[in-house]
Amino acid sequence: MRVAVIGAGVVGVLSAYYLRQLNCEVTVYERDPTAGSGTSFANGGQLSYSFTDAMADPQLLARLPGILANRDPAFQITPSFSRSFLTWGLSFMRNCTPRRRDENTRTLVRLALRSQTLMETFATRYAPAFSLNRAGKLVLLDQPPNTELLRRVALKQAMGVDLRVVTREEIDSLEPSIRAWSQPPEAGLYSVSDAVADSLTFTRALARDLQQQEVQCWFGNPVLALQQIPDIGWQVVSQDHTETYDAVLLCTGAAAAPLLAPLGIRVPVLPMAGYSVTLPRTVRSPAVSITALAQRTVFSPLGEQIRIAGFADINPGATQCRQRINNMLDTCRQLAPEAADYSAQEQSGWMGYRPMTPNSLPIVGPTQHQGLFTNLGHGMLGWTLAAATGEQIAAQISSGQH
Repeated sequence: MRVAVIGAGVVGVLSAYYLRQLNCEVTVYERDPTAGSGTSFANGGQLSYSFTDAMADPQLLARLPGILANRDPAFQITPSFSRSFLTWGLSFMRNCTPRRRDENTRTLVRLALRSQTLMETFATRYAPAFSLNRAGKLVLLDQPPNTELLRRVALKQAMGVDLRVVTREEIDSLEPSIRAWSQPPEAGLYSVSDAVADSLTFTRALARDLQQQEVQCWFGNPVLALQQIPDIGWQVVSQDHTETYDAVLLCTGAAAAPLLAPLGIRVPVLPMAGYSVTLPRTVRSPAVSITALAQRTVFSPLGEQIRIAGFADINPGATQCRQRINNMLDTCRQLAPEAADYSAQEQSGWMGYRPMTPNSLPIVGPTQHQGLFTNLGHGMLGWTLAAATGEQIAAQISSGQH
């Protein structure tokens, strides 16, 4: 079977890898000159297998008026009256019920646990190169866990997730550097099995391996259109050439709409901007992967560097990126003044668009057109879930599901 994979981020290359393992003839198309140049480039780096909660929940819905009024410095929404934005928003609110939140979270947990198993197969081959660090993850809470949080922890534990509540004293033992933070946490959640790694280095290393396995990669060659040819397959029209395939898989994240809309397909994916800065470590940098929940930021130790990432903006202004990065840095500098070398002369600020669905679940499977598939909409969990969804979609395509 000849399959075209469109998009060479971490989701695309892992999908191509599993397709090749099933003896498919694979061609990868990527609009950028190299693999991993989009949302995989400098994300938070956390492989958060234990913290895959659906974003839509009643607590966030209750905070929405304050967010819309710009009272949350880490989460900004600029409303739009476009059909896609309004439809997405209504669907998001419908998912903000306890039942749907739990259902969506269970689905994400199952995918995350499968990804965790699959990623171990790459650890020996790529670990030194992509800074794999099984440091565990610590989520800091600014108040003791309430009954609802404890219930959600128990839900995950029942599914086999290695997650527990820790006290302030235990946090000091797990990560002594937090004692120097300006706002000591009241409690935390800890998973020893979570990890951090550089998704960019991994993506590019796997792309090189794919080429050695006879996977053709067309970099710097954007796909312009998809055309279904009855009884033959799909014609992929790219900037440089036109080819016909038995199946096409879109792994294009938030950029899927221009290719799918002419085919009458609308995917509920909203681009949500996130930001990161990669800085040199200091002697007081955390060794554990940390999420400061109240500040919506993460600290990920990647080799000799520390990656600070976070915030979430919907419809940010064109000139907003640098200011939001500075805002995030100011927040982190005040919270953890010794966690990174904030004075580094070359601060590598970055913004990427997380492809968010209303229920936080990636859209993995066939479309209404036979032979056309999607693996996109992973939101903030693309790095965490990519292996599982890549394996899943490859099995569907190779078995002829439609």
